[in-house]
Order: sequence, then C-alpha cells, then structure tokens
Amino acid sequence: MDVVFAALLILMGAFVQSAIGFGLAIVAAPLLFLLSPDYVPGPITATALILSMANAYRYRSRISLQGLGAGLPGVFPVL
Repeated sequence: MDVVFAALLILMGAFVQSAIGFGLAIVAAPLLFLLSPDYVPGPITATALILSMANAYRYRSRISLQGLGAGLPGVFPVL
C-alpha cells in the first residue's frame, strides 16, 4: 500500500513539474519522507531525470542551443 501511495505522490509531483517547471521535489519529497525516508532522494532523483529527458525530447524543437555557449563555462569550476 505504501508503494502505491508513493507512486501517486510522485505522479502528482511530476504533473506539477511538467506544468510549471518545478515541483517534483517541493510537492512529493516532504510527503514521501513522511511516508518512508527510503523514498528520498533516490526515487525522486531517478524520476526527475526521466521526466526531464522526456520533456526535453518532447520540446526538442524549442530548445535553443545558442545560449549553451554562454552557460557552459559555469558548469566547470574555475581554478
């Protein structure tokens, strides 16, 4: 029963994430932690990765790669 409730919480968080761009961790994480600390952060991280990849694939025509050059140096630490 806990697994079904956890899946519903992640589904609700994923819906909010897809609708407004954030929300999976804000909506689902606190409730999942109350249900069982084992559900945080592993399942949320895996779900967020899959959801982000699915949204990137779905909206791939709207992704602008021109801004990638300006943000890419910020990925690597400055020594």
